[in-house]
Amino acid sequence: MKVKNLNQRLNGLAAKLASRPQAQTRQSARSLYQILEAPLQIFARLCPALCPSCPEACCRRVSQRGVMDTADLIFIAAQGLSALPQAVGRDGRCPWLGEEGCILPWNARPFACLHYVCAPLQNAMSPIESEQIRASLAQAGDARSRLLKLFMEP
Repeated sequence: MKVKNLNQRLNGLAAKLASRPQAQTRQSARSLYQILEAPLQIFARLCPALCPSCPEACCRRVSQRGVMDTADLIFIAAQGLSALPQAVGRDGRCPWLGEEGCILPWNARPFACLHYVCAPLQNAMSPIESEQIRASLAQAGDARSRLLKLFMEP
Protein backbone atom coordinates (compact mmCIF):
# COMPACT_ATOMS: atom_id res chain seq x y z
CA MET A 1 0.00 0.00 0.00
CA LYS A 2 1.43 3.36 -0.96
CA VAL A 3 2.42 5.62 1.92
CA LYS A 4 0.25 8.57 0.88
CA ASN A 5 -2.88 6.43 1.17
CA LEU A 6 -2.06 4.80 4.52
CA ASN A 7 -3.39 7.49 6.86
CA GLN A 8 -6.55 7.82 4.80
CA ARG A 9 -7.05 4.04 4.90
CA LEU A 10 -6.17 3.96 8.60
CA ASN A 11 -8.82 6.60 9.34
CA GLY A 12 -11.40 4.60 7.40
CA LEU A 13 -10.60 1.44 9.35
CA ALA A 14 -10.73 3.34 12.65
CA ALA A 15 -14.15 4.74 11.70
CA LYS A 16 -15.36 1.24 10.84
CA LEU A 17 -14.17 0.00 14.22
CA ALA A 18 -16.03 2.84 15.94
CA SER A 19 -19.25 2.46 13.95
CA ARG A 20 -20.11 -1.10 14.86
CA PRO A 21 -19.48 -3.58 17.63
CA GLN A 22 -15.84 -4.51 17.28
CA ALA A 23 -14.99 -5.46 20.85
CA GLN A 24 -13.67 -8.83 19.69
CA THR A 25 -11.44 -7.15 17.12
CA ARG A 26 -10.02 -4.78 19.72
CA GLN A 27 -9.49 -7.68 22.14
CA SER A 28 -7.78 -9.65 19.39
CA ALA A 29 -5.45 -6.67 18.76
CA ARG A 30 -4.63 -6.53 22.49
CA SER A 31 -3.87 -10.25 22.46
CA LEU A 32 -1.65 -9.81 19.41
CA TYR A 33 0.22 -6.98 21.11
CA GLN A 34 0.75 -9.16 24.20
CA ILE A 35 2.22 -11.89 21.97
CA LEU A 36 4.53 -9.33 20.37
CA GLU A 37 5.52 -7.60 23.62
CA ALA A 38 8.58 -9.76 24.37
CA PRO A 39 9.98 -9.60 20.81
CA LEU A 40 9.35 -5.85 20.72
CA GLN A 41 11.35 -5.40 23.92
CA ILE A 42 14.23 -7.42 22.50
CA PHE A 43 14.13 -5.50 19.21
CA ALA A 44 13.88 -2.16 21.03
CA ARG A 45 17.00 -3.06 22.99
CA LEU A 46 19.09 -4.36 20.08
CA CYS A 47 17.97 -2.53 16.92
CA PRO A 48 19.02 1.02 17.86
CA ALA A 49 22.62 -0.15 18.18
CA LEU A 50 22.64 -2.53 15.21
CA CYS A 51 20.42 -1.10 12.48
CA PRO A 52 21.73 2.45 11.86
CA SER A 53 25.27 1.18 11.22
CA CYS A 54 24.29 -1.90 9.22
CA PRO A 55 25.64 -1.77 5.65
CA GLU A 56 22.84 -4.11 4.48
CA ALA A 57 19.97 -2.57 6.47
CA CYS A 58 16.71 -4.29 5.56
CA CYS A 59 14.94 -0.92 5.86
CA ARG A 60 16.79 0.13 2.74
CA ARG A 61 15.17 -2.67 0.71
CA VAL A 62 11.41 -2.17 0.68
CA SER A 63 8.94 -3.78 -1.68
CA GLN A 64 7.62 -1.53 -4.41
CA ARG A 65 4.13 -2.80 -3.53
CA GLY A 66 4.20 -0.98 -0.24
CA VAL A 67 5.14 -1.46 3.37
CA MET A 68 1.90 -2.24 5.21
CA ASP A 69 -0.93 -4.61 4.53
CA THR A 70 -4.56 -4.49 5.65
CA ALA A 71 -3.90 -6.62 8.74
CA ASP A 72 -1.19 -4.17 9.84
CA LEU A 73 -3.60 -1.25 9.50
CA ILE A 74 -6.42 -3.05 11.31
CA PHE A 75 -4.01 -3.85 14.15
CA ILE A 76 -2.94 -0.20 14.34
CA ALA A 77 -6.52 1.12 14.19
CA ALA A 78 -7.75 -1.39 16.79
CA GLN A 79 -5.14 -0.02 19.20
CA GLY A 80 -6.69 3.43 18.86
CA LEU A 81 -3.98 4.93 16.65
CA SER A 82 -5.46 7.07 13.89
CA ALA A 83 -2.40 8.41 12.10
CA LEU A 84 1.12 7.39 11.25
CA PRO A 85 4.06 9.78 11.42
CA GLN A 86 4.90 11.70 8.27
CA ALA A 87 7.05 9.55 6.01
CA VAL A 88 10.65 10.77 5.70
CA GLY A 89 12.49 8.19 3.62
CA ARG A 90 12.93 7.99 -0.12
CA ASP A 91 15.18 6.42 -2.76
CA GLY A 92 13.75 2.92 -2.28
CA ARG A 93 14.25 2.99 1.47
CA CYS A 94 11.51 2.47 4.00
CA PRO A 95 9.51 5.69 4.18
CA TRP A 96 9.87 5.77 7.98
CA LEU A 97 13.62 5.22 8.08
CA GLY A 98 14.98 8.35 9.71
CA GLU A 99 18.53 9.35 10.53
CA GLU A 100 18.46 7.37 13.78
CA GLY A 101 16.39 4.42 12.61
CA CYS A 102 12.67 3.74 12.39
CA ILE A 103 10.41 6.62 13.41
CA LEU A 104 7.29 4.44 13.76
CA PRO A 105 6.25 3.51 17.29
CA TRP A 106 6.89 -0.17 17.96
CA ASN A 107 3.17 -0.97 18.09
CA ALA A 108 2.68 0.51 14.60
CA ARG A 109 5.48 -1.24 12.74
CA PRO A 110 4.55 -3.55 9.88
CA PHE A 111 4.50 -7.21 10.76
CA ALA A 112 6.96 -7.89 7.94
CA CYS A 113 9.51 -5.70 9.73
CA LEU A 114 8.98 -7.45 13.05
CA HIS A 115 9.03 -10.86 11.43
CA TYR A 116 12.34 -10.34 9.69
CA VAL A 117 15.27 -11.27 11.91
CA CYS A 118 18.53 -10.55 10.09
CA ALA A 119 21.82 -12.30 10.82
CA PRO A 120 23.32 -9.45 12.90
CA LEU A 121 20.16 -9.30 15.04
CA GLN A 122 20.12 -13.08 15.38
CA ASN A 123 23.79 -13.07 16.43
CA ALA A 124 23.16 -10.38 19.06
CA MET A 125 20.41 -12.39 20.76
CA SER A 126 20.86 -15.07 23.33
CA PRO A 127 19.59 -18.55 22.36
CA ILE A 128 16.68 -18.07 24.77
CA GLU A 129 15.75 -14.73 23.16
CA SER A 130 16.03 -16.25 19.69
CA GLU A 131 13.66 -19.08 20.59
CA GLN A 132 11.29 -16.69 22.33
CA ILE A 133 11.11 -14.51 19.21
CA ARG A 134 10.65 -17.51 16.91
CA ALA A 135 7.77 -18.86 19.01
CA SER A 136 6.15 -15.45 19.52
CA LEU A 137 6.27 -14.56 15.83
CA ALA A 138 4.70 -17.90 14.89
CA GLN A 139 1.89 -17.22 17.38
CA ALA A 140 1.60 -13.66 16.09
CA GLY A 141 1.05 -14.88 12.53
CA ASP A 142 -1.92 -16.93 13.69
CA ALA A 143 -3.20 -14.03 15.81
CA ARG A 144 -3.00 -11.65 12.81
CA SER A 145 -5.13 -14.06 10.79
CA ARG A 146 -7.74 -14.16 13.57
CA LEU A 147 -7.69 -10.35 13.84
CA LEU A 148 -8.31 -9.95 10.12
CA LYS A 149 -11.10 -12.54 10.17
CA LEU A 150 -12.84 -10.88 13.12
CA PHE A 151 -12.67 -7.47 11.50
CA MET A 152 -14.07 -8.75 8.20
CA GLU A 153 -17.02 -10.55 9.81
CA PRO A 154 -20.34 -8.72 9.39
